[in-house]
Amino acid sequence: MKEAEERVVKLPENDPSTFPLYLHFVYKRDFPVVANKELEDDCGQEEKHSIAKLYLLAEQLQNTGAKNAALIAFVASIFASRKDKKWHAPVVKT
Repeated sequence: MKEAEERVVKLPENDPSTFPLYLHFVYKRDFPVVANKELEDDCGQEEKHSIAKLYLLAEQLQNTGAKNAALIAFVASIFASRKDKKWHAPVVKT
């Protein structure tokens, strides 16, 4: 593998802001993603998007533990009640 010889793995399609979150998981075994319960119009969509990007990175890096933790965090985000006291599933923007 070219990466093994160069000791560099390039992941240009990934959002750079995802790597600090992934490294936090590697060292702390949790994700530092917290729902913003004060924003009525947000409904946790930014949080869910961050967790989804973490899951994709973990898939690329073949880290099953991080993938499982991302799925747990995603489900927890869906069932977190927001300021309006409702649950909000992910929304597809068209």
